[in-house]
Amino acid sequence: MGRVSLDELPVELLLKIFENLDVKFITDVLAQVCCLFRDLAEDSSNWKIRIKQKWPGQYPALPPDYPVDWTKACIEREEETRLWKCNDNGMQIRSNSTSHYASVDVIHIIKSLVVSGSRDHSINLWNGEADSDENLEPICKYPDSHAGWVWSMASQEDTLMTGAWDSCVKFWQVAPTGLLQTREKIQLKTAVLSMDIMGNRAVAGTFDNKVVQFDTRESFKKMSFYKSHSRPVLKVKMTPTRIYSISEDTNLVIHDRVAGKLFKKLKIPQVIDQQEGQRRYPLSMDAVGNCLYVGDSSGNLNLFDTTADTAFQFVQSYKTGHKGRISGVVSGHGSIITSGTDGIINMFHPSRELHPLATIQLDGGNVVTGISYKNQILAASTCNNSVYIWTPNM
Repeated sequence: MGRVSLDELPVELLLKIFENLDVKFITDVLAQVCCLFRDLAEDSSNWKIRIKQKWPGQYPALPPDYPVDWTKACIEREEETRLWKCNDNGMQIRSNSTSHYASVDVIHIIKSLVVSGSRDHSINLWNGEADSDENLEPICKYPDSHAGWVWSMASQEDTLMTGAWDSCVKFWQVAPTGLLQTREKIQLKTAVLSMDIMGNRAVAGTFDNKVVQFDTRESFKKMSFYKSHSRPVLKVKMTPTRIYSISEDTNLVIHDRVAGKLFKKLKIPQVIDQQEGQRRYPLSMDAVGNCLYVGDSSGNLNLFDTTADTAFQFVQSYKTGHKGRISGVVSGHGSIITSGTDGIINMFHPSRELHPLATIQLDGGNVVTGISYKNQILAASTCNNSVYIWTPNM
């Protein structure tokens, strides 16, 4: 009997064998073996089918209005599921509660570095890729970085922006060895509660109910101010054409960046919070594709459809299991992550059903003030002065 080579097997049988291998291994390694394997690896329909078979349900959560990279999506879903489904073994946790001496209210990942900001006015820089036997200690400390509570951060490439209750926006150059302030600060009138950046444009949400847009290269005198809220603006997010903002006034507002005016205003679905006896309001948000997720003060996650920027509408509300406010939302093609003031971080499958994937419970009584997730590094800040970082076990 003659020898049979793998590349001589029927395609159907090869795909059956591939079901036992990770997509990343197939695309990075097997694709280099022969032309047949390369063609199979590059056929994204194979990975679209795999997603449907492994995780039944509507995915993405809304019919996409953009070309979906099914190969990348399948890789992310496999990796996220592996990391979080066995989070006791898949991820290692390190923490530090002594480097800040007041509540840590904001945390942000830029490349493999973690940046934390505190009510002690300081900013600390941490290594997000430390060895398993290394204690979590800051790479650099920047005391009195602001003259008020450090409350918000945003970044792009090597540029970091920080905002605080001193009403200032500061700009930093980020390197593995530390932070360097790069330009004159922007002085606003009230506290800077949230920020985002895209290209040379940046946006800030402020305590005096305003959304402020500016060019990072220009003088602060050339800023645009939008006042479509009646309460402090808690979170802002930019897209190539829109600015999203949420506020204590319970509204989600969409501004048209090109026309420079209000595009739409939507209310977060209102129900009376039986525990607090008050209406819920939005606190956090993030977007992936045409899905905008908004976390609110009653622990619900609200899904909005941003398809084509014209049919902007509320879709549905999810019970997340949080018994407190949702302080952070990170959405991606592999998972949806929420943090709450109940000290819990929840991971969900990113399908329409939003099935639970994993849960992390921090020490009793700890309030998670924010989260950041990038490059398989998860960071959380808490009110008891702590910074937590999870990285994959090697």
